[in-house]
Amino acid sequence: MEPIEFVAKWGLTKKELAELLGLTQAQVDRWFFPPEAKNHQVPKQSHLDRLSEIDLLLTFRDAIEDAARSPTMERISQIIPSKKSK
Repeated sequence: MEPIEFVAKWGLTKKELAELLGLTQAQVDRWFFPPEAKNHQVPKQSHLDRLSEIDLLLTFRDAIEDAARSPTMERISQIIPSKKSK
């Protein structure tokens, strides 16, 4: 996933994006410079892959949270308590 897509989808700052990837903000800033700019850099494939992984995890997290709030899940939780509560 491209950094600009990720930032737009999840509402992150460049600083937060850098934290997620273990980079400095300066490194991430270079990805957002115009391609013709002297300091522009293309993200490494490993960073793009990691953004895709994080996007997938966040998407599943949101889906799980939505499902957990459903009436069916509430009923299931009443019948079968969480292992954490034991």
